[in-house]
Amino acid sequence: MLNIRKLRGKTGMSQQEVADILGVSRSSVMFWESPICKNLSASVQSKLCKLFKCTAIDLYGMDNLKVQPTSNEERQRMIDYILATMENENGDSKE
Repeated sequence: MLNIRKLRGKTGMSQQEVADILGVSRSSVMFWESPICKNLSASVQSKLCKLFKCTAIDLYGMDNLKVQPTSNEERQRMIDYILATMENENGDSKE
């Protein structure tokens, strides 16, 4: 299960507030917080990470990763890889 509910709780935001900020319905946020939702589109991941000021690993939670990092350096490499993948899927470029 994703950590959206937990991250939303830390910010004190309601499902409706998240939905309004992201331009989606409240039912979309409810679905993302449900155990049924396993993955998000790169666009939604990026928006949620920006909203909650977190990484994709924070969003998905360490328990949902198939490969667990064993050091901070390895964790950072994984974060960099995920961010680069999200940028490529969104058509973003740092150049």
